[in-house]
Amino acid sequence: MRTLQEVPAEITPDNNGYEYFRQHAGATEHMVSDTFSQLMRQCDTEDCNAVLAAQPNVAQLIDEHKPLIDFYQQVRSYPHWYEPALADAAQALPSYHGIMHAQQLLFLQAWLAAQQQDIPTVRLLLQQDLQFWRTVLSDNNLLLSKMISIEAVKRHFSFATVLKQQIEPQQQADMMPDSWLAPFTPEELSLLQALSGEWVFGDNAIAAALKEDLARDDIAITEQLSIVLSKPFFLMQATSNDRAAMLLAQANAEVQPIQPWYSWVYNPAGKLINSLTPDYSSYQERLEGLEPLRQQAIAIN
Repeated sequence: MRTLQEVPAEITPDNNGYEYFRQHAGATEHMVSDTFSQLMRQCDTEDCNAVLAAQPNVAQLIDEHKPLIDFYQQVRSYPHWYEPALADAAQALPSYHGIMHAQQLLFLQAWLAAQQQDIPTVRLLLQQDLQFWRTVLSDNNLLLSKMISIEAVKRHFSFATVLKQQIEPQQQADMMPDSWLAPFTPEELSLLQALSGEWVFGDNAIAAALKEDLARDDIAITEQLSIVLSKPFFLMQATSNDRAAMLLAQANAEVQPIQPWYSWVYNPAGKLINSLTPDYSSYQERLEGLEPLRQQAIAIN
């Protein structure tokens, strides 16, 4: 699984959209106005077309958020997305609030274009949005960011329904971007890449915790002795290998054979840690729910 975390040779900081996103995410987190936030909350709970039609200043609202729109356009312009696995538990993910708000602004742009019967612009915006999130979906190296990508794709198809309600059935085919017509790939719908990142993160977190314990100035001699004596009961490499096998089996929807009770004689502390590994099947179900949404989107109403 470690090979999945290697940086592809073609990716550099200059062509990696994640690097640009990471550097600017904090500045975009609070860029939206209260008016915009309230409008999008209404869209989530009410008839979105009616909500937007009752808002006379949609174009002005879009203009007021041009810096966030420009940020999203710049992020989408990069050909690659590579997010390194977290080095340890102290390292925080960049905030995704800004980019999710930016996606909603793109939806408003598409809605306004549909109001003006500018179908080519609607199609272009939808293509750019979904193509971006499908790229990210394939390359997410952490489970949390994978779930964020799933949510972004679901919101895309949800708002597509709003747009389709505005135009005639004969125009709906012209509105469909190429990214709607291609089925989701096995790579996009797989947890393997994200779980490999979780595996690396787990290794890093365990190693950091062990190193921190041994490096403490106030550690008592009895505690030092306890750590040394417990080493045969916790084998780092064996723990890592076992957890990799568990995660790989989950990613491939395979059932691992039940180990005999006496297997716990070897590396018992590591086995205890690995026994806490969650069941990720519910996350896989979320991924598998994306293809039906795509198929619904390409149906002409």
